Amino acid sequence: MSRRTPTDKQWSRIKNHLPGRIGLPGRSGADNRLFVDTILWMAGNAAHWRDLPEVFGK
Repeated sequence: MSRRTPTDKQWSRIKNHLPGRIGLPGRSGADNRLFVDTILWMAGNAAHWRDLPEVFGK
């Protein structure tokens, strides 16, 4: 993807701090890693949700 995508080592450090993970009450996120990648892409490109590339999904 891009250089802003977290490495596996970085992901392993942050994944347990995100809401919506399996084991917590309520709805779990479909793909928290994709969500983080999307937010980092948006921040790095000063983009709006409607400007996201299709690789990030809906």
